Amino acid sequence: PTVTNPFPAVEPAVVKFVCAPPSRLTLTPIYVNPQLDVSCPLLQQNKQVVPVSNYHNPELDVAAFDQQGRKFDNFSSLSMIWDIEPTMPMQLRIQEDDNKQKKLH
Repeated sequence: PTVTNPFPAVEPAVVKFVCAPPSRLTLTPIYVNPQLDVSCPLLQQNKQVVPVSNYHNPELDVAAFDQQGRKFDNFSSLSMIWDIEPTMPMQLRIQEDDNKQKKLH
């Protein structure tokens, strides 16, 4: 309380801090043109398809998750070494989540 505000609003806050190692990373393309979602027929037919340009390197958003599936708010101190095998740049595998839904990862 102060002279000008004798009854200040008080709001309790709880912050949960979890220290855990990352168990998986996800990559999501960042589209320069947001209209791509609407104009690309592939996206309307199959949500597993990720269109990228042949002429530009895609910009990717990286998200990190722990073993329980909690998303890290900040992992700027995480050191990543990225190698791509030219004969197999990516491998998709089916994974079942807690709701027994199968998704490609």
